[in-house]
Amino acid sequence: VTGVRLASGDEVRCDTVISNADAWTTATRLLKPSPLPQIAAWQASQKALVPTRSFVHLWVGFDAAGLPSDLDCHHSVFNEGLLEDDCAALDAERNMYIISIPTLFDAGLAPAGKHLAHVYAAATEPYDAWAALDRKSAEYKEKK
Repeated sequence: VTGVRLASGDEVRCDTVISNADAWTTATRLLKPSPLPQIAAWQASQKALVPTRSFVHLWVGFDAAGLPSDLDCHHSVFNEGLLEDDCAALDAERNMYIISIPTLFDAGLAPAGKHLAHVYAAATEPYDAWAALDRKSAEYKEKK
């Protein structure tokens, strides 16, 4: 690696490049096919990766008025409860959500009198339902 070439054609020289793109894009679109066996093998392995199920991150700001003073920062919410005593709820589709409220530790993360919550839905929704959708379509936006 000697650097990157930007869409503008400008080149930035460096010894290390970190990609924020997914593995498939990094291996097949951002890098040229490598003549070096070790890198070529890595590129081929990335093409064979199986996508994980879909997950969601949601950041929400809300009014702090009326919240209990002893509110915990972390919460796990199950739509269908714990489904008896087994761990099926952890893998059930769209069932488990994890909520964190970081402003309970650092009020400076939000305006005065407000809180910030991070809601994370674990990877329990099959990607197949999204794979063929045009991300600019009304159907995609409604599903989101």
